[in-house]
Amino acid sequence: MKRWGTLVVACWMAAAACGGGSSGPGVTGTELGTDDTALGETDVTVPEDARQDGPAESATDLAPDLAPDPGEGTTVDADATPGEDPAGEATPDEGAEPAAEPVPDVPVDVPADIAPDPAADPAGDPAGEVATDATAEAEVPPCKGNACVVCKPCLVDLDCTVDGGVGCVDEGNGGSFCAFPCTTDEECPKGFECPFATNPRHCTPAGTEACSCLPQFAGMTQNCYRHNDFGTCQGVAACGQACPAQEPMQESCNGLDDNCNGQTDEEGALGCQTWYLDVDGDTYGLASKSKCLCAASGLYRTQVAGDCNDADKSVHPGGTEICNGKDDDCNGQIDEGLGTTTCGLGPCQVTVPACFQGTPQVCTPKAPGIEICNGIDDNCDGEIDNG
Repeated sequence: MKRWGTLVVACWMAAAACGGGSSGPGVTGTELGTDDTALGETDVTVPEDARQDGPAESATDLAPDLAPDPGEGTTVDADATPGEDPAGEATPDEGAEPAAEPVPDVPVDVPADIAPDPAADPAGDPAGEVATDATAEAEVPPCKGNACVVCKPCLVDLDCTVDGGVGCVDEGNGGSFCAFPCTTDEECPKGFECPFATNPRHCTPAGTEACSCLPQFAGMTQNCYRHNDFGTCQGVAACGQACPAQEPMQESCNGLDDNCNGQTDEEGALGCQTWYLDVDGDTYGLASKSKCLCAASGLYRTQVAGDCNDADKSVHPGGTEICNGKDDDCNGQIDEGLGTTTCGLGPCQVTVPACFQGTPQVCTPKAPGIEICNGIDDNCDGEIDNG
């Protein structure tokens, strides 16, 4: 900034020299050189007698680089000794072109609406602005909200969560995809439609009735399936790749879930046997309650049928019949084969069934009479005509 002050004074002195030595009052060097505010930083002192009517050489001494061009009518003394350069620069050779003064770093007020934003672009490089705009344009997503997950491969509903309302739906052997719900074609993104065949109704690629692996989702993981008349087996695979799930087969008694229904060796499997319900645990089951199983399961734990009362452990085929009003041996008869009971002697003797209507019978002999001579044991003592 000191050099800038020198430059201002030199310009004024040059102008004075061109004025032909006017003797007007002029402006003193002191008035120009001692005001720190006007010149910025450093005082520049000019002798009091260096007025505008002084010799032109004084201007050259102060600022040789800004001496008037000879072509404009001012004579430059080639033998004059240049003054000391305030900035300490080397004196140019005789006849050489004067070196151009550097442009001073003077603040310039620029309206805020056109000044560059240092925070946005510190270098002020227009190319940077173009690159920023191009980057921003490249980052604009090609879709918005739920439209970004239409027919996206998925494993669970959370894979489809954007704005809500989209779930992961099985599309049979094609796999599982995010189902964008719809009621009309207009509700689907470009290139998709809303077919009636889907359940629940959702957007699918135009001309199809189910989602499929789209190029933008290639390689994403999804549930996959193998399906036939025996069942459906599920696996996990990258979209577009072969499903590693097993082929469903008829269930058989082998300890495996052959038809992928979540059960192993369930009822009706190939190679099953008949097992009967045995509630009372007497090892006999009800013939009317059976299942074809690979092994005992729960109360279906016996392979011997014929029990006629599964609530009584003492009642079963081969059981002991007693007088209780029950078919203890499950032969279809009640209290059978229990015989009779006889009691008393002679004419007092009585015989009764041992069991009657489920109750054991008591045998009571007839009352004895008076013994007379008649050839009968009238008093039932086992002797005839004895008294």
